[in-house]
Amino acid sequence: QHLSKGFEKGLVEWLSGCTCLDVTLADDGMAVASDTVFFARPDRHLALLDDRTMRLFDSEPVNGHRPSADHLFESAAEVFGPNAAGVILTGMGDDGARALGRIRRAGGLTVAQDESTSTVYGMPKAAADLGTAERVLPLDLIPQCLIGWARS
Repeated sequence: QHLSKGFEKGLVEWLSGCTCLDVTLADDGMAVASDTVFFARPDRHLALLDDRTMRLFDSEPVNGHRPSADHLFESAAEVFGPNAAGVILTGMGDDGARALGRIRRAGGLTVAQDESTSTVYGMPKAAADLGTAERVLPLDLIPQCLIGWARS
């Protein structure tokens, strides 16, 4: 999620009220937890490490984005392989579209939001056009897809 500074806490609080999962901003060194939704902090890249902890870092933006989904997806494919899932939702540009292919090649699940439910069909369209999204789904079907995949 590309978050503007000052918006992140409100989003975390709002999402916390919409799910039974914990929702929080990632901190460097924090362990990945299966019952928690983590967001990269504004202007910090997020990557997963082999010990299943998270690393936040300040390297240059990727195609104008920091955080960049590219870093996260590449590290998720490396660490979790076929147990990784990548989802690209509405947004401008193509952040994450190519790196989503790393998850797909590793045997993980890759999903992009469809055009009819996207406010801006940029990032999901890029993933669909590149063939890195295995499934292109309406927003309301993505949670069911993820739950079914996680249970299988």
